[in-house]
Amino acid sequence: MNVFLLILRWLVRHRLIEFLSKFNAYSLVSKIAIYSITKIDNNSKYNVICIERPIFDEEIQEISKNSGRVNYVLIPKIIFISIFQSYFHRKKFDHVNYHHDKSLRKEKEKYKKFLENFLNCLLSEIRVDAFMSANYVYSWQQELADICLERDIPFIILHKEGITSPSQYKNLVKTYTNGKFKASKMLLYNDSIREALLEADIEGISSENLVTIGVPRFDKYFSIDKQGNDIVFFSFFMEDKLRHTNISEKIKIELLQKSINFHIEIMKLAIKMKNINVTIKTKSGDKYLNYVMNIAKNNGFTNLKNLRIINTGTPYDLIKDSFLVGGLNSSVLIEAMISRRQIFMPDFKTNCFEDYFVNNESLVNYVESSEDIIECINNFSAEDNEMQIHKSFLEKYISTPDGKSSIRFENEMILLFK
Repeated sequence: MNVFLLILRWLVRHRLIEFLSKFNAYSLVSKIAIYSITKIDNNSKYNVICIERPIFDEEIQEISKNSGRVNYVLIPKIIFISIFQSYFHRKKFDHVNYHHDKSLRKEKEKYKKFLENFLNCLLSEIRVDAFMSANYVYSWQQELADICLERDIPFIILHKEGITSPSQYKNLVKTYTNGKFKASKMLLYNDSIREALLEADIEGISSENLVTIGVPRFDKYFSIDKQGNDIVFFSFFMEDKLRHTNISEKIKIELLQKSINFHIEIMKLAIKMKNINVTIKTKSGDKYLNYVMNIAKNNGFTNLKNLRIINTGTPYDLIKDSFLVGGLNSSVLIEAMISRRQIFMPDFKTNCFEDYFVNNESLVNYVESSEDIIECINNFSAEDNEMQIHKSFLEKYISTPDGKSSIRFENEMILLFK
């Protein structure tokens, strides 16, 4: 990253955009936005502006690599959030109640007016055929979607929240919906989330504007062949897993402790299997890394040569280098299954916790201890591992398991352009 971009990011973090927005300096904000974008040029006649988010960005990269019929312009979401905060920072609300809060009317009008002028400047320098975002609920996105639709610019959602355990799709939609859909089309991972969205009776959603295309970022896993030599465990933070489940406080406490105990068992595995490298990969945030590091420190598992605790690196590389992959209700287990890796996870079903493999328990090794994991390793065979690819199971989560989701995605995009 060059020095200019480093300075720019520093200025953005220190609320320069928010400050300029207060003075209607939409031209300057537009210049900052233009200098902070990332372009993916596929020599196409179609340009799409994408509002950055971590998983969403990975989807766009894979779509571009695997299909590549559209140019993508990635703009940091902080641009829009900063403008938004300059008008709304003294109000208390969230994505869910944004549409229903009548006290926000004046702020909405001023925010929309600024965005209209901002977009006039931005689009005078960047040709655009559509805007795209990772979800439909974001409060800072609502007026942007309105403006695009008023100008006949398609506003597309690649919905990034479409994988959960079978009985939780309705809860997922109910918990996070804002009750109003403002977009031209929403592209979805699977039919389960599509059905849940349709049943939720959300204003603006219909069977015509919801299309299932699969998970573009999973396409690359279909081409992984050679088995790796390592074990990777994708750490879970139980508080996040329980956020939209309806369980008692007693069971929640039990699960939080069971989570700690299971991480300890993974660390014990590194001691017992000194000839195998064991990696514990957390999410990128410091709280996730510190959670596991503190477990290791408090239980004497530091300085093990074959144990890594990291919050960097890609799931793809870690899965490719492994033969055994663990986690809990994480999309990485589906990625590992596509890659024909053996998978394991803790058995929390007795605690009223539903995992992804309900009615498909034969596809995963349920374990409670390091000894159980060692037994998985000892009983491993290539033939058994091939059986992990279970077409009907994958269809529930990623639609058609053929590695062509990126192509289906861009097909839907181009239909809108035409």
